[in-house]
Amino acid sequence: KRQSLSDDLRRGLSPFLTEDISPEDIITLDFHNQLSTSMHADTRRTTLYQDVRGSITFPAAGVGSGETIINLFQKNNLSTFLHESGHYFLTVAQELASREGAAHEIVEMVDTIKSWWKDNAEAVAKDAGEGVTSADVKKYLKKGSAGSSKKDTAINVGMQEQFARLTEAYFMEGKAPTHALRGAFEKFRAWLTSIYKRIRELGVNVSPEISSVLDRMLATDAEIKLAQESIYDGLIFDDATAAGLSEAEYRGLVKLHVQANDEAQQQLLREAMRPVQREREKWFKQERAKVQNEVETRINSLPVYRLIEALGNKQWIGENEPENIADMRMSKQDLVEQFGVGVLETLPRMKRAIYTNKNGLDPEIVAGVFGFSSASQMIIELEKAPKRKDAIKDETDRVLNELHGDVLNDGRAEQEAIVAVSNDKRGQLLAAELKVMKRLAGDGSPDMSSQQAREIARLTLARLTVRDAINSRRFLAAERKAARELVELARMMGGDRVRAQSAKRDVGKSVRASIQDGAENGLDRVNADIEATNIKTDKANDRAAQMAAVAHRRLANHMMHSESLKVVQEVAAAEKLAQNLSKKSVRAKLAGDYLEAIDELLAQYDFRKSLTAKDEQKRFALIEYVERMVEDGRENELAIPAEVLANAQQKPYRTLTVEFLRGVVDALKNIEHTARMKHKLQALKEKRDLRAVVDEITSAMNENVNGPSPARAKDARPKFKDGVKKYLNLVLTAATLLREVDGFAD
Repeated sequence: KRQSLSDDLRRGLSPFLTEDISPEDIITLDFHNQLSTSMHADTRRTTLYQDVRGSITFPAAGVGSGETIINLFQKNNLSTFLHESGHYFLTVAQELASREGAAHEIVEMVDTIKSWWKDNAEAVAKDAGEGVTSADVKKYLKKGSAGSSKKDTAINVGMQEQFARLTEAYFMEGKAPTHALRGAFEKFRAWLTSIYKRIRELGVNVSPEISSVLDRMLATDAEIKLAQESIYDGLIFDDATAAGLSEAEYRGLVKLHVQANDEAQQQLLREAMRPVQREREKWFKQERAKVQNEVETRINSLPVYRLIEALGNKQWIGENEPENIADMRMSKQDLVEQFGVGVLETLPRMKRAIYTNKNGLDPEIVAGVFGFSSASQMIIELEKAPKRKDAIKDETDRVLNELHGDVLNDGRAEQEAIVAVSNDKRGQLLAAELKVMKRLAGDGSPDMSSQQAREIARLTLARLTVRDAINSRRFLAAERKAARELVELARMMGGDRVRAQSAKRDVGKSVRASIQDGAENGLDRVNADIEATNIKTDKANDRAAQMAAVAHRRLANHMMHSESLKVVQEVAAAEKLAQNLSKKSVRAKLAGDYLEAIDELLAQYDFRKSLTAKDEQKRFALIEYVERMVEDGRENELAIPAEVLANAQQKPYRTLTVEFLRGVVDALKNIEHTARMKHKLQALKEKRDLRAVVDEITSAMNENVNGPSPARAKDARPKFKDGVKKYLNLVLTAATLLREVDGFAD
């Protein structure tokens, strides 16, 4: 039995155990993902088992020979669900890859997984147990057998467990162990979400923990799709022929496109899963408990919940609890008379109803007691109030999400999806498509790589003002425009090439006709057809050149957008640095003489985020006005407060170039670092000086202050002596004591 095992022990033991799950607790998926609620008796099946929360069973003769069963229980958790689903996906992939004529993508994916197993043979062997070594694992992967059926079975278990655990980690962290494996996990994620959609359509009950995560996966899919549509993310050429490429070359383009999509999915999934991941971490659980206590105190103080608890449960929540809670339930008759009989169904009901047939109070009186302005307001609040427990949880979640963020619920989803789509692989794809278009146009100039395009964008942005450089949407709009143009040009070029090919065929016909007919004007007709062909071919070539120019513009703006997003992060960090250096708590840790240098820099540049371009123009106008008045010798007429003038002379940081801002930030960081180090050295020196003084005084006392060390008195004489000493200690001055410590040396 594995029900009582911990997760670690369960994973460390062989999962090949006999299933003992009742049919009513089982959902069955056959090879074609058809769902049913039946279970066929077959004792020859192999079960990969976690614990009572879930298991997966494969037919003895392989996936394609019967049904595969995934058991979902009411108490199942997310880890179990992802783990067992990983077993299923891997086994199906292996089955498909082993078939004759298997799809290239599936074979490549399974080979990638095998390669990862080979690199991690030691870990696979550890999971396999049964005396399996890493050499056995490598032999199994190379030859299909380690030399014994027992070891082969154990190695298969080890490989299954390694992959299943990786799937858990991937979905919780949004990160594959290698770039090569990312594609495999993205295929698994796509399969899993498709299964979830079917399950939802059938009304199958899935635990909230699982549905929450799968809903997040679906949400990221939707956001990525919208982002891709907004930038026309698709291959410009539909096939190898249109691109003028071999099938192998075109597959390279398709692979880049898939990798770009996988990278986008992974990046956004990682952001979307942060709230789920942190829920499992100790620091967050502690913070949740703290926030929940604060929220609960606040919720408990609300009149509506105090009323519900006092009337429905006869208990007081919050402060100012009365000695005796009187029965303050409302009169049922008065409620019906004032609000209609339907109100009784809309009011919350606790251990008892908040109204009564006998000796009930008028609703207006109850409303006044609990601080409502009227009975009508009280009823409205009661009807819309969620359960107190739910209100506390929802508010706690809201506060925590506000503190730590949740990309799917704080308005960042669209922007983060755009960021995810604008990844490095997409840049490589755009550079590859540009290369294809240049080839079609007969352009023999050196190709531009994605790295070169990125470096050009980085250098260009460094020379722009901060305000212009962080306007990422401008570059995104330009990229979108170029993509739309490319799609249209590709459509037209397709027609041009068809017409050029047709014209070439017409030339052939004309040549054959002139030879057969022997007509005198045959040569003229051939020449005319050749000229027409050249015109149409030139038009197709010109269109290809146009496409290459637009593709270059699209790549450039893609890189400008991508690098601009990084500048946005730099700027946010600069603003935060300036704010921190103005805080008392931070300044207290910096050496005083260096603070002047920091303040001098901060005085020159205004790092306020709220300063708009209009505000900047007003500042410049004021400075120009003051300069004109000074030039005219009329500065005595100026009646501008010194503080206003000082603020106007601060240069808004967004008017600086990015390169200059980086220099200012570096200077601030360097000064801050030096100031901190000096402050620490000063503190250590003071500590050492104090220690030296203490040691000196202690040494002097030991040498000059005579008398027995304190001890319990054995007779009256020491007691009397101590009494006199105590009296003298009271009348001795500090100077006298210090002179004694110094041996009365002046």
